[in-house]
Amino acid sequence: MDVFDAFTWATGGWLALQAVPLMAFPTVIIAMLSPEIREPSRTSVQSSGSKGHTNVRQALEEYFSRCLGLNLLTIAILVIVLTGAIPLTSSVPGEASAGVTSAAEDPKTPYASAVTTIATVYHAASAVFCYVSHHTTGRWGLMMGTFGSGVLGAVGLWCLLFASSTRRISKRTGADKRTSGFPFQNSASASAQKKAQKRLTVAAMTTLFGKEIGPIGYGLMGLTWRPQPPSDERCFAAMKAALAAGCNFWNGGEFYGTPEHNSLTLLARYFAKYPEDADKVILSIKGGYGPSGPDSSPEGVRRSLDNCIKLIDGKKKIDIFECSRVDKKTPIETTMKVLEEEYVKTGKIDGISLSEVGAATIRRAAAVTKIVAVEVELSLFSTDIFKNGVAETCGELNIPIVAYSPIGRGFLSGQLKSPDDIPDGEIRKLFPRFQPDAFEHNLELVRNVEKIAAKKGCTPAQLALGWVHQLSKKGKNPEIIPIPGASTADHATENGVLVSLTEEELAGIDAILSKFEPVGARYGGPAAAFMEG
Repeated sequence: MDVFDAFTWATGGWLALQAVPLMAFPTVIIAMLSPEIREPSRTSVQSSGSKGHTNVRQALEEYFSRCLGLNLLTIAILVIVLTGAIPLTSSVPGEASAGVTSAAEDPKTPYASAVTTIATVYHAASAVFCYVSHHTTGRWGLMMGTFGSGVLGAVGLWCLLFASSTRRISKRTGADKRTSGFPFQNSASASAQKKAQKRLTVAAMTTLFGKEIGPIGYGLMGLTWRPQPPSDERCFAAMKAALAAGCNFWNGGEFYGTPEHNSLTLLARYFAKYPEDADKVILSIKGGYGPSGPDSSPEGVRRSLDNCIKLIDGKKKIDIFECSRVDKKTPIETTMKVLEEEYVKTGKIDGISLSEVGAATIRRAAAVTKIVAVEVELSLFSTDIFKNGVAETCGELNIPIVAYSPIGRGFLSGQLKSPDDIPDGEIRKLFPRFQPDAFEHNLELVRNVEKIAAKKGCTPAQLALGWVHQLSKKGKNPEIIPIPGASTADHATENGVLVSLTEEELAGIDAILSKFEPVGARYGGPAAAFMEG
């Protein structure tokens, strides 16, 4: 529980402590606070009329006492809810695969800062009133109110003046306590958020075979390859937001979904609706994967790429094509020659990429044709390319690396707290690192990332993406472009904020990684045989 939660619950408890006696024992409370009104005047005549007035007065006092108690109890509940101690909303289920849900960009309590301010003023005013009343009446019971309200007023003031912005995000509920709403116009919070985003965003662009692209790309797999794909409306909003955030390198797959609903069919519908976006996007598509596994034979490549071109229906040119895995039955040189002679030179595609390959395969392919990119897994969980020679080879040959699953398949977003958080039917249920015996151990890295992100003032996902990108051109590394997925507009926008890490922060992350070894391979079952082909 952080200091804001403590202040919230203490405020609610203090109000409830006053409310319950007022509602349950109104006569006793009134007599304690103003005993003189309970004592009849010595000169009064105890007539039936005066008794009637006394009864009416007592009934009114009890009524207003109970009303006051009920009001205090209601205010206590509102304070607890509106400040995020109890969240008003929860995340949309199944969004973990997008790899991005953040407290900072998806606030659940827009009135928290305003309510904290009002509660602080209330406590301060109550403390002053009780203190003045004590001096006027001489009743020591009022000093209890002075002490309780005074302490809470001081804590509230400290929260507003001295607590850091990162501490205003509740670790337990994800509530963003830096924002406010009507009637406070949220102007200060909006200004602070703009300054923070400006500070964290790196306005850097890179080029891919002569075309300028943003430092972060966009993975389309989660939009179609899931048990219950999002609607076109939601997908289009996410795609629009990604493009607006500068994520114009898009990566999809022929087999990301069903033959009727996959990356290509979704893209065809999107560009039919937004034809003006076609030239803004650099599109990379994976194919060459049949029912029995990789098929990079000349016939298999032609069948796959021709189908991709057919599915996108002329709405957008496929800029880059890559076989998703290496077909060990077909020499890589044969595959490259077919793609070069029949598709690149004829203008059907602009370039060839490789996916999930080893260093030796990269060299063999590059000896036949120009390789515009190499797509491999890279995240804080998966750093194999720096040990198996892939990164060094790409750096030597000046081939950019496209980093898939840069948020560890959503693990590093901080959304997943147990294997049960993964929706049934999702492919992640099959991965070794998400199995119950490995999950808790791997969660250790996530917790460390969350701590660093909180200090940095960004989300865990943004930290993970910033780390991947910042490895670009470091040492012998080539340009590295992470391609996180996002199935909502908010998540896509969040991914577009590139966080720049200091050398000290990078060293801290390296120290954590040096002591951490993930449990479980990147893939299990038959898929493991196609790693690093």
